[in-house]
Amino acid sequence: MSVLARASVRGYQGDYKHDRTRVAACMKHFIGYGYPFDGSDRANRHIAPRELLEYYLPAFKAAVDAGVATAMSSYGAINSEPVTMSRSYLQRLLREKLGFRGALVTDAGEIASQVSLYKTASDIGQATWGALSHTSIDLSMMTADTSFCEVAYGLVVRGYIPESRVDESVARILQLKKDLGLFERPF
Repeated sequence: MSVLARASVRGYQGDYKHDRTRVAACMKHFIGYGYPFDGSDRANRHIAPRELLEYYLPAFKAAVDAGVATAMSSYGAINSEPVTMSRSYLQRLLREKLGFRGALVTDAGEIASQVSLYKTASDIGQATWGALSHTSIDLSMMTADTSFCEVAYGLVVRGYIPESRVDESVARILQLKKDLGLFERPF
């Protein structure tokens, strides 16, 4: 899988910062998504830590080493810890251990799922606070729901999330847009 991950990043991205025929690759779903306990999409995954590091991590490491521009957090939970809210997986493992520096997006509705499905937050405010304070998520994938941005703004205004945390995400998103040439040719 590592060879495939590396080749996919190189194939899709190439020299995407200069070659406008290329795209920014996204490695997904970080991590453990491919082993749902009951076969369902957002299931809890029962994966021993050693197994996770030996069998699931190498392909992601290869993608990071190849310079992948973006990553998507996994649906679901590993050993009852929702990945989208996990400091261990998204900050320590992805950012610190693997050295991923690109933009990190949730999968569709995963912050809201912390309230409705996983019950790790009592409301969207608590879920947004958890994602921003515990992880390095930059974007919440939602089609029409703007609550993540609105709630995040309110959390910053009230002092629950430091403005510097938002600056980190904004810097990664703007860098990606610059690398893709979106400021030169937005459409």
